Amino acid sequence: MKNDNVDKQEKKNDENGNHVATTTANDLIIVYDENLINVACDDSTWVVDSGVSFHVTYRKNFFSSYTPGDFGELKMRNNDTSKVIGIGTVCLKTSNGTKLILKNVRHAPNIRLHLISASVLDYNGYFNTFGGAQWKLTKSSLVVACGINFSGMY
Repeated sequence: MKNDNVDKQEKKNDENGNHVATTTANDLIIVYDENLINVACDDSTWVVDSGVSFHVTYRKNFFSSYTPGDFGELKMRNNDTSKVIGIGTVCLKTSNGTKLILKNVRHAPNIRLHLISASVLDYNGYFNTFGGAQWKLTKSSLVVACGINFSGMY
């Protein structure tokens, strides 16, 4: 539900001098991290990444099965790390109505995006197609998911 009394964008300065923007739930969210801009539609959007080794999310409530524990650390591209505090299964409903079951998803609360590993999908028998500013995921003749390239991300 959209609240018309809330400003769509409010700029603030945090103690580090960085600019912070807050938006309502239906707006586009842009997260700025040093020289990298990440774009997601909302906090439940998943991004397909060919450079990550695992599926990963920061939200525990996405898991349909979950095993807590100390599963090491993930090293991120900005040389930061995030502890992996659980592993489990996440079931995603795709835009075409099919379900995509992601197994061995890492729960790392300090990451900023929900990431789907293209290489893990490949290992599990899926076929990723990137081209024409679009991404398509198939298994045999079934189209499982589709996405678009937006600001260099699918």
